[in-house]
Amino acid sequence: MAMTTTQDLINPEILAPIIQNKYQDAMMFMPLAAVDRSLEGQPGDTLKQPIWKKIAAAQAVAEGAEIPVQKGEQGFTTATVQKFGNGYSFTDESNIERIGDQVSYGTSEIARTIAEYGDNALMKEAQKVTNTLTIDPTVLGIDSVVAWFNAQNNNGAYTIILNPKTKIAFDKDILDYTRGSELGANLVVNGAVPGPMGVSFRTTNAMEDGKAVVIYSSADDIKFLEELKGAQASDPAKAKQIATTNTGQALKWLVKRDVLVESERKPNNQTNYIYGTQIAAPYVQNPSKVLNLTVNMTAGTALGK
Repeated sequence: MAMTTTQDLINPEILAPIIQNKYQDAMMFMPLAAVDRSLEGQPGDTLKQPIWKKIAAAQAVAEGAEIPVQKGEQGFTTATVQKFGNGYSFTDESNIERIGDQVSYGTSEIARTIAEYGDNALMKEAQKVTNTLTIDPTVLGIDSVVAWFNAQNNNGAYTIILNPKTKIAFDKDILDYTRGSELGANLVVNGAVPGPMGVSFRTTNAMEDGKAVVIYSSADDIKFLEELKGAQASDPAKAKQIATTNTGQALKWLVKRDVLVESERKPNNQTNYIYGTQIAAPYVQNPSKVLNLTVNMTAGTALGK
């Protein structure tokens, strides 16, 4: 009689897309990044990639006069390919005796830890951008952030990624400002907390207290995300095509190899192993949409008294 063993439950071809989807959903930076798979299978671990630069402002044109033509300034940056991953092991007994499915649990944990690594990698790249601003943890401070980007509030969204302690410094002033008002729902990142003036907050312990990264998402970026989410729910093939669209988002996630899942079993002690790895190169492709903040925590303490 045929018998299903623990090893039969570990099917890498099935687990790979599960981990891929779970880790991308878990990453808070992923919706802010353009995903590029054009380099899959190509050699090289250090890649020279173009970055977006703005052309000069439009000018008044007199009747019959020539329209000014701006020269596009091409910038480049270096993106380093990284392999990152994790593994999970369990015995036959643990899968039988404990409550829950060890394969599902291990898969979820591998996805979670890969997501955390990917987020930290993108955050470190964003922190290299030289655009900086020092603000107080107040609504006026947030207003300064919006003004820095020189964009209309209703045409985009601002995601502030910061430490939970830093977020607390903003809370009192924001609560006073937003009391009795309705906030818009243009959240660019899942789990973000809405704030005033088109801003949303996302907290992470990986960010140093008193520091923050602001990612600006244009109306095109937001439209792209909405279309992608809709297609993911109804048409996966279309979602894959949409995912290649690049609206000039702040970040880029260059995929050299999607999630690879491998399994191993050691019969001598009846222990099972699941390994998951991803090879990608995170970098900032549009520095004009990234702003690094220093938050005056002394001012926040004074406000909280």
